[in-house]
Amino acid sequence: MNPEALIKARRRLEKMSAALEALRPPSTPDAVEAAWEDFIMAAGGLYSALEQGAKVNDKCKAWFGRRKHERKKDPLLRYVHQARNAEEHGIKRITQRNSSAITLGPGAEVQLMSDGKSWKAENAKGDVKLLNDVVVLIPVQDARFGDWFDPPTSHLGQELKDASPLNIAALCLAYAQAMLAEAALFAQ
Repeated sequence: MNPEALIKARRRLEKMSAALEALRPPSTPDAVEAAWEDFIMAAGGLYSALEQGAKVNDKCKAWFGRRKHERKKDPLLRYVHQARNAEEHGIKRITQRNSSAITLGPGAEVQLMSDGKSWKAENAKGDVKLLNDVVVLIPVQDARFGDWFDPPTSHLGQELKDASPLNIAALCLAYAQAMLAEAALFAQ
């Protein structure tokens, strides 16, 4: 593995990590969408750096070929790759906002986990509704071939119960960290 490729891939991993942190609450929907775009672009850059760095010998090429094949087969890795392509080369959105709401009856109380604040429906004559926009992943299209890719429902053979941008990014980052550690074993 070319050492310069490892340096570049580590920088991309740092960008992925920073974008993951920006996805965490109490981020606004605008900040989540921007961080998701930053994350997938950095993930694509990590793969590109390792692909170029693996061209130094047949052993590295074979290793990267296995990782690239895994990206084609694994629903989470494939989705992140295709979302990156859709963002970079297309004009369609790669996320959407869904509204979530809770309704409180008079006197009801709810505590928001992200900031620890309590909200209470005091002196309410009727129900009180709290609304919140949530960023969700949506199917993305490979415009070159017309193929659509749904948000992932599994990763490395395990079912995903949470397909939020935050969880998908966390799983992808862990995978990228392991991949970079493997790549470092091939350093020349």
